[in-house]
Amino acid sequence: MDSFREDFDIRSGEILAYLDLLKFIEQAGAELLSSDNTENKFTITAESRKTLKGTVYILLYNLIESTMREAICFIHDTIYERNVNFDLLKESLKSEILKRLKNDSVSIEYLINNLTSKGISCGISYGTFNKKKLFSGNIDREEIKEKSKIYGFSTNSSYIDSKHGEKLATVKRYRNDLAHGNVSFAEIGKNFSYQDLENVSLEVIAYLDSIANNIEHYINSNGYLAN
Repeated sequence: MDSFREDFDIRSGEILAYLDLLKFIEQAGAELLSSDNTENKFTITAESRKTLKGTVYILLYNLIESTMREAICFIHDTIYERNVNFDLLKESLKSEILKRLKNDSVSIEYLINNLTSKGISCGISYGTFNKKKLFSGNIDREEIKEKSKIYGFSTNSSYIDSKHGEKLATVKRYRNDLAHGNVSFAEIGKNFSYQDLENVSLEVIAYLDSIANNIEHYINSNGYLAN
């Protein structure tokens, strides 16, 4: 869990540092001066301000997808490392594993290579798991809830701090628009103030922090086991 948490903290910190930069630029006026040469100036245009604001949604989506991908990976790593027998897993998780075995066309060679010495009963959840196929640029609160139903972890969070992750859908939509070139970064950024972006960022971070805490409790309480 330490590496999962460390990655989350690093990426969250990157976003908060970027917000600090945006705030500084908002208050910096029209020019930034070089520390080496005060005559070397960089002009901050209205378009560049908008572009920088639009970038926040790429950073936020990166945080959402990486956090949830690593969280699900951690669950499978734990099941594998603890030598948990397939028959002992929750029914919903067993069904998901068998669906992957069927729908993802996992080859016998691939399955065997990922089982090592633990055998098929203990290694099937790990051998059929492919983190690259977990999400496809469309993760939001509803997708996280779907994963929670499969694995059995809680999605409870503080509404005051996170609004229960309702902003994740907006982040996903803007990220997809930007990734597919439907809009420019400036077109997205022009609609938001620094305060708007700070609010949505803090809500997303708070929601993901709650999910991370829930998954930590899930792992510690062996929540992947059948009742």
